[in-house]
Amino acid sequence: MTRPEFAAHTPSDDRPDDDWHGLKEHLESVAKAAQTMAGKFQADRLGYYAGLWHDLGKYNPKFQEFLQKPMKLS
Repeated sequence: MTRPEFAAHTPSDDRPDDDWHGLKEHLESVAKAAQTMAGKFQADRLGYYAGLWHDLGKYNPKFQEFLQKPMKLS
């Protein structure tokens, strides 16, 4: 997989460099999971939106730029 336009996470150390996690897919996946969990107490719609919005700030160009820089471990 090539790097998506907006990424949620960088690839982990044990995965190939091209294994990026797309932000849209990440948000939709978390939203569905949160909807299911919140449905247990009749708050499925609220859970869906909370999951959908939980990483909305990652669309910020500065954060996307940060993901491109390799981390230096000291």
